[in-house]
Amino acid sequence: MNNWILFVSWRHLKSKRKEKGDTSTFLSIIGILSGVMTMITVIGVMNGFQGNNIDKRVEIESGHIVLEKNNSLASVSDNYFNNIAKIKSHYLSSDFITAASDGIDSEVIGLRINSLPDNILEIDSSFKDWVIIKSGDFDLTDDNSIVIGQSFAFSRYLQVGDSINLISLQNGESNFKPELVEYRITGIFYTGSLEYDEGLAFISNKSAEINFVKKDDFFYKLKIENRNRYLDVINILNENADIKRDFNIKSWKDFNVSYYNALKNEKDLMTILIGLIFLVVGVNIYNSQRRAVYLRLEEISVLKTMGATSFNIKFVYILESLFIGIIGATVGVLWGLWIVNNINFIFDVLEDIMNFLFSLINGTTVSLYGSQFFYISKVPVKVYLSESIYVYLSAVFTSVIAAFAASRKISLIKPGEVIRNE
Repeated sequence: MNNWILFVSWRHLKSKRKEKGDTSTFLSIIGILSGVMTMITVIGVMNGFQGNNIDKRVEIESGHIVLEKNNSLASVSDNYFNNIAKIKSHYLSSDFITAASDGIDSEVIGLRINSLPDNILEIDSSFKDWVIIKSGDFDLTDDNSIVIGQSFAFSRYLQVGDSINLISLQNGESNFKPELVEYRITGIFYTGSLEYDEGLAFISNKSAEINFVKKDDFFYKLKIENRNRYLDVINILNENADIKRDFNIKSWKDFNVSYYNALKNEKDLMTILIGLIFLVVGVNIYNSQRRAVYLRLEEISVLKTMGATSFNIKFVYILESLFIGIIGATVGVLWGLWIVNNINFIFDVLEDIMNFLFSLINGTTVSLYGSQFFYISKVPVKVYLSESIYVYLSAVFTSVIAAFAASRKISLIKPGEVIRNE
């Protein structure tokens, strides 16, 4: 690149900033800055909520990989799973829906039951991290012990040591035989998800086999080192002819495909809507550069007569827009990352300011993220470097494309006609 092109581009940018009444450059930078900042903040918060929900579903309920039995003879030894380095833990589990009653009144409510081995907290550390015991212990050693969610216990006025009844439908030869099975509450858990804290409970595998499900209905639940590398483990499992024949192998995405796709579509749509800011900024830069070309016809003509090509002059305006994009995108990324990583602090400050103002007016208080309105106490955040780079490059690319489109007519300028007319 010729040094004069870089010099002229920077001089154009600085001179436009000093021109009285010309705010197009400033507005372009502010537009790119606000677009990048908003997109990174929104995507970071959405990643936090979506990742948090997916993690809970995978770690608490579905597992990373599930092996469902095809026949009653299907079985696999523990040593086989232990010999696969990528598998962190494995165990039998079952999942079913039944009805529950606390015996105090006649109200019966639906409850999803997940059966687990007695030593689940020892063999599955990720499950232990997500299922936090608030009262009692996660104790399933007794055949008639149950661990329930905090919200379910609160709504039914239940405590550790109380009993609830689960309806068991034992499948006989010709009919179903409903039976009430009494379970003693040994623990109350909290996950931060109302779906689980209100509608999920845990019992032992032995109790589930006695009262609710057949032995063939149990499945193997596997946890691996990196759930996103599940295909590597599935390929290893498929190399075993017995497993390939006797089991259906499913990943966490298969179990959560609808939920996962819904979250992905929501994120994509939100990204597109916020990305419209870049379109507006691009139009602003396009009009600004077209105006700059028109106002500098004489300068362009002089440059052409001195030997500059149309491509050289176009590159001056493209570089000028590149500077605008880099400045706006860089500041926008920095501000966006600061906001998204301090979003809970910002909410706390806003809450304090609002409460101070309301106290001066009528003495009331507000809570932006209080437990009386939301089930979560803070906003989850997750920022990915790849997405931040993508947003940054998109903003810069928009500026360059707009300048390229605006400078196309430079090649049509004829220096002789312009100088003669002047």
